[in-house]
Amino acid sequence: MNLSRNLASSDSRNRWLHHPVLGDPSWDAFERESELPLFEGRSPLEWPVNGFLFLDPPSGLWHAYLSQYPRGYWGSPGATRLLREDAPGEWCDLGTVLAGNSDTFDAAAGVAGLTVDPSLVFENGIYHLVYGWATPDNGRGGLAYARGMRPEGPFERAPKPLHLDLEQPLLLDRYQRSYAPTLLRREHDWLMLCMMSTPQNLGGTWALCAMTALGPEGPYSPPTFLLSPQSETHHPPLLEFYPAFVFEGRVHAFASSVAANRSYQAHFAADLEEAHRPDAWRLEQGGSLWHDTLHPSEAVGIWGQTLAGQVSNEGNLRVLAFSRSQDNLGTVHLAHRLWNRPYREAFVLSAPNAESHALLLSAYTTFNLEIKGQDRGAWSLSWGCTGPLGPDRNGADARPHPAMRRNSFELLSSGQVSHWDAQGTCHQIGQTSQPPTLPLRLKQTEHKVSLWNGDVLVWQHPLSAVTGRVMLSVEASSLLEITHFCVEGECLPAWERWLALEGMLGAAAPAREWSEVEAADFCHGFGLVSQTLGARLKWNVEGQAVRLFAPRGPQFGHGEVWMNGIHCAALDFYHPDPKPSAVLFEATLVPGLHALSLRVTRGVVPADVLEVLP
Repeated sequence: MNLSRNLASSDSRNRWLHHPVLGDPSWDAFERESELPLFEGRSPLEWPVNGFLFLDPPSGLWHAYLSQYPRGYWGSPGATRLLREDAPGEWCDLGTVLAGNSDTFDAAAGVAGLTVDPSLVFENGIYHLVYGWATPDNGRGGLAYARGMRPEGPFERAPKPLHLDLEQPLLLDRYQRSYAPTLLRREHDWLMLCMMSTPQNLGGTWALCAMTALGPEGPYSPPTFLLSPQSETHHPPLLEFYPAFVFEGRVHAFASSVAANRSYQAHFAADLEEAHRPDAWRLEQGGSLWHDTLHPSEAVGIWGQTLAGQVSNEGNLRVLAFSRSQDNLGTVHLAHRLWNRPYREAFVLSAPNAESHALLLSAYTTFNLEIKGQDRGAWSLSWGCTGPLGPDRNGADARPHPAMRRNSFELLSSGQVSHWDAQGTCHQIGQTSQPPTLPLRLKQTEHKVSLWNGDVLVWQHPLSAVTGRVMLSVEASSLLEITHFCVEGECLPAWERWLALEGMLGAAAPAREWSEVEAADFCHGFGLVSQTLGARLKWNVEGQAVRLFAPRGPQFGHGEVWMNGIHCAALDFYHPDPKPSAVLFEATLVPGLHALSLRVTRGVVPADVLEVLP
């Protein structure tokens, strides 16, 4: 059989969609240093979810600073714990090295607060440490500084914070709390990267910011936004950073999505001396930084912030990875890979908490598909897929929208074969003689579909071929490891159709700006309608052409389209008679990453789908 190249190999990564909510097939080459966690939370600090990995220059020893939070983050005083690797694989627990007390700025009503999310720089015999703090009730918080003469401490805390959120005016009408800092030494100053979020860090939108100072103890400049959903550049949604690290003169900042699965990571980088400027940062890699195993100690995948890494003197990227066990205890894991060899020759599609999808970015009509690998749990294979893409909500814990399954054929791992129609109704059309197993082969001709388990025919059915994408899916608590994915057939361009909710998520738009509506004039019977002047949507896409759809009618006003920060068109949504959704804006692009924004300039504006040609 003369099939195509193996699309499960790492050189085919860009043939698949990588998305923070929908799914992220991962080729990463990280190897766990142990199946058991390096550390597990314990009462009353059950969640060690954020940390900093530090290679001490004088001693050459690795240190893992762990942020110990109570379950749910608030209630008990959180603190920073230190583990030190005294010999390869032998870690010593040195206990708490940074804690609040009842008479410092983190305290409230005589109760100590949280001192967590540290980072460390060694210079001239002094260990400079910045960290995040908050009162026990999370009423106020910010950033602070401490110093010590040894990486194990003791650390002398500065009597006043570097940053207090209650003194920070709202930025972009939403940002106030700074947290999760990384301290970096530059040639002539000190750079602190930190996260910013809403008051009390209640979420909804997150940004990576920069502050600079002549000395590590400050005073620091006001925060400057580097990477955020509010920018007019491509920025995958739902990303939280911390910490960053420096290697070969560049700052590397990893981030994880806070969608339901948290399986998507992004790797941004900038030259160290230019890292205070937003235009210095580039997305080096979107997705595929980490693969889940669904081991009981990593039951929910990545949790807290993201990977905490440093590059060793031997050229290995070593990381701390944070998760939670089946018993809801935070767990800390160690892993490593070669810095210059980030990929392996197979991909993992995992779903720790919600269903996850791997979509090929091309379409087929007739084809012969062969898949090899291993499965764990419930999965499905779909073809002829033309349903819309996007999240089911605007915010953290977002899951794939159920409309994704519309207009597709689906084979479940139970053996049921179904057709999902344009309205989202599932019609069973067959049952295999035995449950499908890997390896399997699916063949769609012009008028018939056939399925084999290995060499055994287990189902055949008259079925007219339709053009659409091919998609692998796993249900929650399931995983696929695919070593071989070959499709023989004509590869066709496939327009992606992104829902308006994707634009709302991409802009981190407040809920007050848009409302969801159901109406026949929208492409799929539902969409968004603006509620405020200046409301904004932002689709972060990768492709070479776009088409923006929307209905028109007597109740609608005006808007405008911006592409990568450049004004492209004014749109008139008014028409004396209701008109169904149609293309109101289209553009041919230089292939690559883009950000398309829709802004409301007058009256009420409807938002439907954005089509993208990969």
